[in-house]
Amino acid sequence: MPDQRPAIRIQQHRIFAQPRLAGRIVGDSAERLQTLLQRVSGGGRRRPGKGVGTRRRALAARGNGAAARIPPLASDRGAPESLHGGSFCEGETAMKKAIMATLYCRSGHIDALTPSDNFFWQVGQSFSAKYIAERVKRSITTRNLWERPLKPEIMTRTYKGLSKIRLMPRVMRGRFRTTVFLYDDSVMYVSSKKSGYVLIVKSKEHFETVMAMYDGIWEHSKEVGKLIK
Repeated sequence: MPDQRPAIRIQQHRIFAQPRLAGRIVGDSAERLQTLLQRVSGGGRRRPGKGVGTRRRALAARGNGAAARIPPLASDRGAPESLHGGSFCEGETAMKKAIMATLYCRSGHIDALTPSDNFFWQVGQSFSAKYIAERVKRSITTRNLWERPLKPEIMTRTYKGLSKIRLMPRVMRGRFRTTVFLYDDSVMYVSSKKSGYVLIVKSKEHFETVMAMYDGIWEHSKEVGKLIK
């Protein structure tokens, strides 16, 4: 049953807008007028809006029960929260911490694409020595794509038995300054010291995409294994 209040307000307006008509109302008509005014002011025994409010509350309660019976979407059922994500840090100290954290990868293996003028060389030899010593200590295996080889004695001491090294195609050399690490399901981008940031993308899809490109470069790169005696 629709709310009658709008109609009542219209009737009230018409009565007071026509005083001569109101003056002719006598007897039971006067009583009806008084009842009408009581309804408008909310003092009457009948309140049309009460039933509507009750029905609304009943529908709301019924709706809540129905919502509780609706099964969750398939995507909400036990979906892992760490399926993908990313992190970003700035500053030399934060960058070093992020790089050292790669040595705790679950797979125990890292693939690296490293330009000659990279963050490791730019911050000084001590950090490189610390990273390599920890990598060897933890027996982390690596594949490395470089622009040019290091001295044979350095390569033997720091990469023999754990690492494979190839020289990337000439077309790539000298064209980028960001080091790329691939491990587990993450890809880390280490900028130059000047740019000063590390970006980590944790995503299986992104990892597979970059790994496909890495494998393509690896297949067309020059082996330098003979330099590691």
